[in-house]
Amino acid sequence: MTNNSSRMESFRTIQNPPEIIPPAESEATKKLELEYRNSYPQEKFGEVSITLADVKGFVEPFEQALEAGFKTGSKTTGDEFLTAGVATKGLENIYVVKSTEGSALAQKEPKAWINHQPKSLETFTTQLQGLKDKMASAYPEVESLFREAYGATIDSQVDFCANAQVLGTPEYTVGQRNQEQWQQLIDTSASEKTGEVVLVHEQLAIATLEQGMSVDQENTQLFATVEQAFDFWKFTEAERTEITGAEPITDKLTPTQGRQLFDVLRKRLGLKDWEIVINTGSKAIDVNSGARKINYPETRSLTPDEMVILLPHELGTHAVSGENGDKQPCPLLRTGMPDYLATQEGLATVSEMIVGEPFGHPRQRLFAARYLAAAMSLKTIETKTGRKPKHTLQEIYNTLRTYKIGEKDAAQTIWRLARGTSLTRQVIDVPLNDGQSIPVAETFAKDAVYFEGFVKLRDFFMQTVPLLEKEIDEQGNVSIHGQKPEDFSTRLLARVGRAIAMQNTETKGESTSPSFETMRTVYNAYVSLGRESLMDIMQYFLVGKLRFEDMTTGSPWNNVLKRDGLIQFKKLFDPASN
Repeated sequence: MTNNSSRMESFRTIQNPPEIIPPAESEATKKLELEYRNSYPQEKFGEVSITLADVKGFVEPFEQALEAGFKTGSKTTGDEFLTAGVATKGLENIYVVKSTEGSALAQKEPKAWINHQPKSLETFTTQLQGLKDKMASAYPEVESLFREAYGATIDSQVDFCANAQVLGTPEYTVGQRNQEQWQQLIDTSASEKTGEVVLVHEQLAIATLEQGMSVDQENTQLFATVEQAFDFWKFTEAERTEITGAEPITDKLTPTQGRQLFDVLRKRLGLKDWEIVINTGSKAIDVNSGARKINYPETRSLTPDEMVILLPHELGTHAVSGENGDKQPCPLLRTGMPDYLATQEGLATVSEMIVGEPFGHPRQRLFAARYLAAAMSLKTIETKTGRKPKHTLQEIYNTLRTYKIGEKDAAQTIWRLARGTSLTRQVIDVPLNDGQSIPVAETFAKDAVYFEGFVKLRDFFMQTVPLLEKEIDEQGNVSIHGQKPEDFSTRLLARVGRAIAMQNTETKGESTSPSFETMRTVYNAYVSLGRESLMDIMQYFLVGKLRFEDMTTGSPWNNVLKRDGLIQFKKLFDPASN
């Protein structure tokens, strides 16, 4: 796409996709889905649950050790803490699922503990493999595309069960991703040239952090007060009362008010069967589409910015994708196809930018920091005593702090890298194509996948929104005054809106001069039209939890995906919809 007309044509196709008649969800498909869901647990099962650790007795002291090391200029303090902790405590007193039956750790997270015990994992594996083996004969009337999807998803669950058995060993790092997924993450050409692991977007992450350092962080704040955040959502009096309750308004929403904020906007979207559940075992807000639950941490307060940007991320993207996926003829799309996560997290991050999150905002810098941290953690170097990690965890932490990542965020990023590993930073080979392999240091690499998805989706949005000829370079990328925009600023939205408005008036044969009273009104109207165009693109990808490639041109899924009668992303911003 190198001109406005081709961009406009592509945008119109997304805005008004061709009408198809999707196959109805058959009784056989429903039965297959039920049998699949009964093959393994729907709650407290997966990568997050299996890596739960003793927060008070180990994780928080480790994070404190990292900051102490940074202040003293140490390169090893955090790593020494891990080494001593493993030696004195043992992994059975650190990881929940490795603890002994009846222990304090096991009792704190009983479902996660029992679900990831060897006997349980063996049972789930047997059930999953049995279902796959009989699918062709037991469910011949199920669409072949759907059977293939279930088969691939079962394979990924079986792989997870196998990898869960080696939690706390170097093999756990390799088993997080299959060979194809590792190859997507690693820049093999650059890695061959440098002799060390190089991730595809490593330089972009560094550039994002370096540019972010020059941005006044106070100017990246979207909302100074809770009242300003309330105004953004245009709450009715009844909605506001439901959120605030009897508690006073301070500089943040209290945990109770935060949960109510999610609940009010849940109702706006029409997520009728969903519920907000208090979560005592995590600091993160988590959407469980399979159980239709939003797990909200019992101690999580919300800043004014978080009151706005977290809702399109968690509700508008993850929950809506799950609920819309349940409306598809293949119910597997409610909880996710294999390797869908990068697309979901990419969309979720773009949704934050749609509501105004600017380039250099702390959340964007944090995503880049996590990616860079994963890249640094994976690297190894040859020494006289053998191959070792190139960077200590303490050095990675110091790097993040140098990039002005806050103490809490930097420390949590480092623990996210270490979780699930042996905590001793051993080196192991990751298999690549043609029988080749590359040595990496133990790392929980999931955060790198999030950033990868964000870059892909942001670039697609930038390459799809309509713009005038002079604003597109020879490669088809957006270029305003010779510079590539990094976010969806009001200036860019106004340009998009102007291009759409001009196309619309030309199509109708009307004057190209907008009939608005003032230039400010014209500008604001263009901005609104530009933002709506981004929401239209967003909606196109919220049909279920699929990969980006499954929803773009040429995918057989486009012939079966239902697009009518789905929950609309825009409803999140409409008080009248509640």
